[in-house]
Amino acid sequence: GLFDRVRSVGQQMASMLDEAKIRREIDRFEKDLLTDPTNIFSMQQLGDLYQAAGLPDKAVSILCQAAELHRSRKEMD
Repeated sequence: GLFDRVRSVGQQMASMLDEAKIRREIDRFEKDLLTDPTNIFSMQQLGDLYQAAGLPDKAVSILCQAAELHRSRKEMD
């Protein structure tokens, strides 16, 4: 009935707001990486955000980059 439609619209609005927040966070961490392309924390955060945004290929790519960077830093120690 009407209540179900109102609840559905509310859920859709919440989902849209979540997607907008995820997009803003992706933009922020991508900008962070432009400033410091070796920031593993930003890479990890982006991986999580890409996954949440339904972008698994980008998530895997950035997380692999973070892992490789971490490995190379360990070898330097």
